[in-house]
Amino acid sequence: MVVPVLLLTLGAAAVLFGTRRRHPRRDLAMAQGQASPVAYQHLQLYQGGQVTQHAIDVARTEIENQFAHGGIAAVEAEIAPGLDYVVKVRALADIGSEDAARVLERQLKRRITQDPIDQTWYWIDLSQALRSLNRDDCLPILFRCGERAMETSLGYLFAAEVTAFPNFAECLHDPLSPTGQTALRLLRTALEGVRRGFVPVTLYSDAQIGEMLRHLAEDCPDTADPLLTRVFIETLRHARRSYSSSPELRDDPGRRQAIRWQVGHLRDAESIIREYLHGIAEDLATSLPRHGEAEQQDILAVVAEMRADVGPALVDLLAEANFKPRAAALECLQWSQTPEAAWVLCGQGQSIGAGTIGKSTWWKRPIAEQVPAPELLSSLKALRGHPGEEAEAVLREFARHPQPTFRIAAIKSLGWWEPIDRVNVIHSLHSARIDSLPEVRMAAVAALARLGECASLNVLREALQSPSVDNVHQTIDLIAAEGLTWLWPDLDLLTESDNPAIAHHAWEAVEDLRELILGPMA
Repeated sequence: MVVPVLLLTLGAAAVLFGTRRRHPRRDLAMAQGQASPVAYQHLQLYQGGQVTQHAIDVARTEIENQFAHGGIAAVEAEIAPGLDYVVKVRALADIGSEDAARVLERQLKRRITQDPIDQTWYWIDLSQALRSLNRDDCLPILFRCGERAMETSLGYLFAAEVTAFPNFAECLHDPLSPTGQTALRLLRTALEGVRRGFVPVTLYSDAQIGEMLRHLAEDCPDTADPLLTRVFIETLRHARRSYSSSPELRDDPGRRQAIRWQVGHLRDAESIIREYLHGIAEDLATSLPRHGEAEQQDILAVVAEMRADVGPALVDLLAEANFKPRAAALECLQWSQTPEAAWVLCGQGQSIGAGTIGKSTWWKRPIAEQVPAPELLSSLKALRGHPGEEAEAVLREFARHPQPTFRIAAIKSLGWWEPIDRVNVIHSLHSARIDSLPEVRMAAVAALARLGECASLNVLREALQSPSVDNVHQTIDLIAAEGLTWLWPDLDLLTESDNPAIAHHAWEAVEDLRELILGPMA
């Protein structure tokens, strides 16, 4: 079974500085009351709970009687959403007949519930059952379900289940076809799920991941494709990790060896992948005007992941009124070294008066008169890559914005370079550190830690030693997301933690910091 025991769908627990965030590594007890009964049932199952064999046997007997007296229609009439759904799905898989498989496939075409999380759990149940019956012909239906499943927090789990189908690799033979593109999207999501700890590393052996990626690299087309590029970028990230030494394989030497073989296949493809990726972000950026909005979003995602300097192409596109993915393009300007990029980003903030109006008038002025909020937030984030007096002034002004979303975005972009006006920047961050909102306080502490303030660094070091496992995970997330390289040695110590989840998370955070400094191709 490729679904992990990590919890993905519930509200977050109280964490550092009193804020609340989402994280998969939380205790089940903290999640009670925040999930639907169906979601809570599945969380119990994937933490080691079991559907009793007696319940499956009873359901099987009922279903066999319904097949005998009313056929498929009678069975389908009795399958309803709720806690019994997974029991009946497993009973149908246990029966294993052609009619049982047809019922399962027809369930994939139904909208079982309006709750997207519960619906995705049902799809995962069905995909597990159909995979156990080797029903590879249902992959096209699962691909269509994947478009909605990937929009939920269970997308990693769904992608892993579909990727593990025996004939999934055949869908990658033509990666530029519609089927191939969907398969690439699912494969990349599953790979990211393994890397982030949402999906167990046993997916490597279940889905033959290494062989799949090696064949994909050897047969890849000469065409620059954004989804293929993103899969290959994720593959390079995996090549830098050693999943065969995962703690969950400690007592399974056979599986450990199988995963070691798969990782070997993956690394065999590394040189081909690097050749394919060389200069590809620039090639894709020049093709932006020829694509629709969906393809443009994929291309901009590649630019962001590769941190490519394609500023001139993006500045030209941003000057066009009909260019749709403006927020994503503005965020990509973080990596551009052209003066025009900094001018565009600062202009977004200055267009509503940032840097020129007094503190009291923030509260009287309409918010984002000329610039949509998503574009403004992307601009504030991208300014962290453009050290300068003008960018610093814009960020300091927005750090006292009446709307917390803009305050947080601006504060998170301070401290990435030695301040030009250090006194005022530090004053702004100290003011934010006593803000009424915990999210603002957290952002301010992180920004001060980036600048090396000992008090803020010590707060985070203490949080890393918290007896609360959830707080430790939240702090590791914060260090990685905020680029707090001062705490790299502390993360190194945690990689040897007796808690396997904390050790894995700390290793992943170290890799995130390494990629932040050296880039994904290093």
